[in-house]
Amino acid sequence: MAPLVNKKSTFLAGNMIGAAIQLKIQLGLVSENLRDALEIVDAAILQNAEVIVLPEFFTSGIAINECMFEVPRMNRELAVIDTISSVARKAGVKIAGSILVHDGRDCHNRMVLIDGTDNIKFHDKDIPTQFENAYYCDGDRFRTFDGFGLAMCWEMLRGKTIRELDEDAQVILGSTCWWSLPIGSTNEELAIYNQDLNANMPNKFAEISGLPIIHSSTVGKYMTKRSLKNDIEIEREYIGTTKIVDGTGKTLGDLKSKESSGMVICEIVPGKKKMTNEDFWLYDLRQEYMEAWEAENKLGKMRYEENIRRMN
Repeated sequence: MAPLVNKKSTFLAGNMIGAAIQLKIQLGLVSENLRDALEIVDAAILQNAEVIVLPEFFTSGIAINECMFEVPRMNRELAVIDTISSVARKAGVKIAGSILVHDGRDCHNRMVLIDGTDNIKFHDKDIPTQFENAYYCDGDRFRTFDGFGLAMCWEMLRGKTIRELDEDAQVILGSTCWWSLPIGSTNEELAIYNQDLNANMPNKFAEISGLPIIHSSTVGKYMTKRSLKNDIEIEREYIGTTKIVDGTGKTLGDLKSKESSGMVICEIVPGKKKMTNEDFWLYDLRQEYMEAWEAENKLGKMRYEENIRRMN
């Protein structure tokens, strides 16, 4: 396996062809999801994509489900990072995406940037989102490599993330795996708010940062416990917002279908990072979100100490 490094290197990128990948995930089925990801990556390469972004947790999805305990081991045994690196090397492209990784001590939500060279850049998600704290720990603030900034899901809701980008960041590679409300929920108003927040996030992040985004997402239905405090099993789905946005926040291309895997391919003009004094959150998030953030983050960290022993 090529060594992993999280040190910055500078690269002034020219215009490029970017591909944002949408994957219909089968929860916890690493082999099947990896196969599907490789198929659509090959299709993007045939369409001359130079930078390909896979979703967050692209081999597994994530949920409050017993199957999550096996995911880091399967990612390791199937040599997911080496497999993607081999594809990148043969095609001469860059590929990014996140998977659950156990590093011998802790579990991380690790977004890698692979270009087929000897070194693979990576960023571990800085703060797990709510229940995700039960499955991986806090990560790092190193997120800029070769002119690319790496950001996952709720990281793009935070001004903190923009401030952590180095001055030489020119393009954001964004990966998301975002929950819906429970299927059958009667709270239509909150469901619409949740969908709109997810859909507008790449555009607002691009506008504030001044940087174009290749934004990938998961789709598909899955079974999960309602919360870390409620063991009732429910069905949810991942909200797919797969799009490419320029540095002004304008959508260059998006995927309308939320039912299946697919991709968006566009030419991207690198941007120049804007200076910002934004607060920790870029949004005035609803009370329900902030309450869940506080409660589930705390409970998840407590569960992690127990769960990590099952995730190696």
